[in-house]
Amino acid sequence: MKAMIKNIVYGIFITASGLLVGACSDDESNDPYDINYGFLYAPEYTDHSIAYIEDGTLVKSVDEIEKLVQVRCTRPTDLNYTISLDKSLVDTYNQKHGTDYVFLENARLLQSTLSIKKGEYISKDTLKVSYSDLTEFTNGKEKYLLPVTIASIDDGGVELSESRTIYLTYQSKLIIFEDVQAPVGK
Repeated sequence: MKAMIKNIVYGIFITASGLLVGACSDDESNDPYDINYGFLYAPEYTDHSIAYIEDGTLVKSVDEIEKLVQVRCTRPTDLNYTISLDKSLVDTYNQKHGTDYVFLENARLLQSTLSIKKGEYISKDTLKVSYSDLTEFTNGKEKYLLPVTIASIDDGGVELSESRTIYLTYQSKLIIFEDVQAPVGK
């Protein structure tokens, strides 16, 4: 009887060990946490509000240069990211969200390549957008979209994450009557 219990315990131990070893090797080959992803976090502020009066003077505007975010990765290694403003993503965004944004034509990236050094997870440089001609906001259109996306990463071991694109939105509004804070004249 002791021999039979001993054999059952050994059998259970050997079976459990085999399952654990098999499970470990399967996890290692399919573990999504072992993949190095390149991505962008959304900046703190993505919705912009612009206001102008009838003569085209901007009452409320955006900064001529706007700092956005840094590029990131999940495994520290040397990486070079190419960033672009992708006009083709506007139609996709509009279809997905049921909106009617138009691409913001007069925006430019100040730097289209950002790097991450080995041992770091975040680029030292920050994405910056420059608005070359703010009068675009006064042309009668109200809704603008600027898709900023990682176009490529120059390392074969890195995959682009689903969060590789950020969308900046702009609402432009014509003000016909300005609010007056204090009485004028007497």
